[in-house]
Amino acid sequence: MKHLLFIAILLSSFGVNAANFSFTGNLDHDDDFRTFSFTVDSTSDVTIRTSSYAAGGFDPLLVLFDSTGTWISMNDDISTDDGLYDSLITWNLDAGNYIVALAQFGTDLTQSPTLKEIVWSTFYEGFDDLTSFYALDINNVSSASILNNNVSSVPVPAAVWLFGSALMGLLGMRKKSHTATV
Repeated sequence: MKHLLFIAILLSSFGVNAANFSFTGNLDHDDDFRTFSFTVDSTSDVTIRTSSYAAGGFDPLLVLFDSTGTWISMNDDISTDDGLYDSLITWNLDAGNYIVALAQFGTDLTQSPTLKEIVWSTFYEGFDDLTSFYALDINNVSSASILNNNVSSVPVPAAVWLFGSALMGLLGMRKKSHTATV
């Protein structure tokens, strides 16, 4: 019993280590956006930062939401006076799940937006002579992942052919094993 108590105390003394996560990629077009989810295990200061503009990419915009999609914070530029057009949000967040959206500057936000109410349209054609590259860091969280990457789905005709050929192969193997046992 003393050993179990000692092990329980030992395990509870180790805090959950927060980590830093980095994501890079390209937006497909000027009205495109990416959403990322992350988890905070205990109340802490979380930093979300882009380095897209500094690397020659577009002027990014960050919007932070809670797990229900309710708006928490938004940032467009760190400092326009210094030419720092990347975005930065530092927020003290309680334990829970959160979503951050990354879009190009000029995204039209409604009043008191939720994630579902945002109109993802920009007034820039293309990327204003910049690239579609983005770089995003989410720091001091326990986990983070990309929610939408606008990955193309497999077209239905190709999926049907693939499924059909797999089904034929399985039927052929079944027939072959059935005749071998007779």
